[in-house]
Amino acid sequence: MFRLLAPLIIFYTSSLLNTIENGGKFKRYANTFDLASGDEAPQISEAVFMAIARRLGGARHIYIEDVCQLEPHIRR
Repeated sequence: MFRLLAPLIIFYTSSLLNTIENGGKFKRYANTFDLASGDEAPQISEAVFMAIARRLGGARHIYIEDVCQLEPHIRR
């Protein structure tokens, strides 16, 4: 009656990157996402941003920030 469809959009935090590594729950979908959206953009370090971009390279990336939240790790 129901069937599982591959996700086209993923919302994630940088701490969930291991879900698209070998053995991760979303590994088989890692190259199928059309859109990747990350919250808390200022909290993402450059190294983590590069890891996200490398692992989800085929997707468009949108990063969201709330200017009234925690101080960022990265200074502009």
